[in-house]
Amino acid sequence: MPARSFGGIELSRAAPAPAPGPLDDRLYDLVEARFRDVAESEPTWATQLGIHAWDDRLPDPSRERLLGDVERDKAHLAAIEALDDAGLSPEARFERDLELHHVRLRVFRALVGAGPEGMTPSALSAMLDIPGSTLSFHLKELVHADLVSVEREGRNLHYRPALGPMNDLLGYLTDHCCMGKPCAPRGTKRRSTC
Repeated sequence: MPARSFGGIELSRAAPAPAPGPLDDRLYDLVEARFRDVAESEPTWATQLGIHAWDDRLPDPSRERLLGDVERDKAHLAAIEALDDAGLSPEARFERDLELHHVRLRVFRALVGAGPEGMTPSALSAMLDIPGSTLSFHLKELVHADLVSVEREGRNLHYRPALGPMNDLLGYLTDHCCMGKPCAPRGTKRRSTC
């Protein structure tokens, strides 16, 4: 695909998949449009990425702009989620999942914060301001990844963080941190389990 100019740099896309899906280009168009929007509205972020077209500007700090950003994020994620997996190549499905992971991270963090008691989908939805259908999609993926468990309690589903696998991951990361060199300042106590 030909490169496109943006803010004085050339944007390019990955080579087409060996067996491209009919929705691959739509996915990449959505991701690129959101990138352009964020880079133009956050010139300091663009500068950090090496895009210097707006170095003379500061971002608009107004509440209205920030609320607009939230709405644009929601619309972007809804458009990404609406793409049917069957219409995406395996490569594009992988990139679609990457685009959606920050939502799953917010959900997982909220569940970890709730601890072993967990939360209902309605409580999570209200807390994170995520529509129920979107939240359901992400909870299903977290359960499938064994990061979250689900249990029916009466008429409600209750989601809990899978603390065992989380502690195993934290232990692994702690054990393999800093290439075997001590990384915590002396005298500090590191906690690697919940």
